[in-house]
Amino acid sequence: MKPLLFINVGVLLFILTSCKRELSCENCPPITSVNHSDTLPADYDFANGYCEDGLSLGVDPQPDDSAHFSFTDILPDSIQLDMPIPGDQKAEGSCSAWATVYAAGSYYFHITAGLPYSDSSLLSPAYTYNQIVKGTCTCTSIKDHLYLLKTQGACSLKDMEYNGIECLTQPDSLQQKKAGRFKIKQWYSVDLTNLALIKQQLLHKMPVIFAAHVDMGYRRPTAPYLLTHRTSYSPSPHAMVVSGYNDRKKAFRVMNSWSDRWADKGFVWVDYHYFLSNLDGLQGYVIAY
Repeated sequence: MKPLLFINVGVLLFILTSCKRELSCENCPPITSVNHSDTLPADYDFANGYCEDGLSLGVDPQPDDSAHFSFTDILPDSIQLDMPIPGDQKAEGSCSAWATVYAAGSYYFHITAGLPYSDSSLLSPAYTYNQIVKGTCTCTSIKDHLYLLKTQGACSLKDMEYNGIECLTQPDSLQQKKAGRFKIKQWYSVDLTNLALIKQQLLHKMPVIFAAHVDMGYRRPTAPYLLTHRTSYSPSPHAMVVSGYNDRKKAFRVMNSWSDRWADKGFVWVDYHYFLSNLDGLQGYVIAY
């Protein structure tokens, strides 16, 4: 990423005039607030599905740049981005698609095009996921989805439903044409060990797509939905999105893809130190303007 000192003037003006609740704690819930307990069924799958290197597309996607730390940003104590309602990957290993395409991709067009969240503007994770796995319903890399978002875009959930049962159906010519409306311009890598750098991306309205090792504690967190330490062995990595932070909690706000019935309406707080302990060298990414 170019130093944020040289950010496009139009983007700066948009950031300064857009929703204040994303840049302060004025409208954030109190630190002790709890929305509800999860209502996931007892046999929920808790699927993950992140692979570090995916070459299913025949290319090795590389970011356009790396996010650079800015010494000019003044970070507020708390930021919480206006993300879409978390979706449900069900039993498929499609977390990378949900984090990249549905969560970060839909948010990108919500901000840049001023589109309200609806089935016509929420991007379908099935559009990219099915092209990558071709019926195997296995794990995928975040980079593969970002590559397709840049080269093809993704059609909406209205135009290509995600069912969580099969992943063989490929986009037809009409869906491909509609996907072109939702192409991203560029994407950058983010050093996840630099907590201030992650916060700076959120300040500039760029949720951070990442993968981490999630243990059993992630499955059914309890109020106040703040994960602070490992409770068991962590299996394969799982892709999620950092959508906010709170320095009083000393935690990131993380959006998952286990439906809005999981944890706090699909979100959980992850302690900064616990966040770092689960990375194991994994890389983060943002969709940049």
